Amino acid sequence: MGRAGRSAGEVFRYLEAQPIIDIKKTAAVLQMAFGTVNAAVNRLKEAGILRQSNQEAGRNRIFAYEAYLDILREGT
Repeated sequence: MGRAGRSAGEVFRYLEAQPIIDIKKTAAVLQMAFGTVNAAVNRLKEAGILRQSNQEAGRNRIFAYEAYLDILREGT
């Protein structure tokens, strides 16, 4: 993931506890800049790990770690 690998890794680890995220809240919790988290989320989205789960554009986008959520949904 290039230079953004470290921040993408931090966001990825956060996804284990919070598989549905928005960038603003994630940035606040991880104490990272909005732009840094946005870039990390875009890289995770390009890698097929995250999927935008709403149709809004801009700063109110919500992303889901669908593969993880599917595992959690099994048997329920």
